[in-house]
Amino acid sequence: MKKLLVLSLSVALLGAGCSTSPSRPSAEGPGPSIAVGEPNPSAPSSAACANVYFPSKQDQSITYQSNTPDSGAFTQRITKVDDETIHMEITFSEHPDITLQASYRCSGESIVAEGYLDLSAALSGTDASFETLSQEGVFLPKDLRVGSEWDTTYAVEGKFTTPAMGNQPVNMKQSIAMQQKALAEESVTVPAGTFTAIKIEQKTTVTIDFGANAIMQQFASQMPPITTTNYLWLVKGVGMVKSESVYQGETSRVEAISINR
Repeated sequence: MKKLLVLSLSVALLGAGCSTSPSRPSAEGPGPSIAVGEPNPSAPSSAACANVYFPSKQDQSITYQSNTPDSGAFTQRITKVDDETIHMEITFSEHPDITLQASYRCSGESIVAEGYLDLSAALSGTDASFETLSQEGVFLPKDLRVGSEWDTTYAVEGKFTTPAMGNQPVNMKQSIAMQQKALAEESVTVPAGTFTAIKIEQKTTVTIDFGANAIMQQFASQMPPITTTNYLWLVKGVGMVKSESVYQGETSRVEAISINR
């Protein structure tokens, strides 16, 4: 479970990309949503998706590794770009049978996620299906600079099965609220190289509601809203090269190990 938590926390910024996605409740905390990648300034891209801190070139990819031993690597690749949408896929070295799809809508130079994605259930084999009902705010604003602040919220509902409930479907709703701020510009070194990056702080709060399910609702009542603090380093012409997630005093880290522009 610790390994799954780290993967969920790290990939999460991708996290906002699917309208239907696997998820599951966890007392250890959810994954943040992650903005991964950005276009190569020298490469052609759709004018509608011309945000320098987000990928917009087909087949561009970044491979990441977490700081948890034996956790494996994961890769995010752009599969298609049209005038209004960027389509991506996420693959995992230790889970070759799993491929997750993500999409982002372009609004001027701002990026709006098509939904919220939590990867923990997909990697743990939980049978789950979730749908984003509504969202407010942008995933990544245009003219991102030190001092920029923006909020993003998602309302998600769906169901999952678990042996603890006799493999009967359990319905649940999640409310995800994220507060983001660009803190500083600084040098960052990862296996893929040394870069000048903009550092972003992201505070994510997840509230869970199990509706009429008395047993699960009792579980939820004993667990307050889950809050994580995440830090992201975005590089012009490269994208996200590093992320750190802090939950209950523990830090999970993900770094870029290879970049294909």
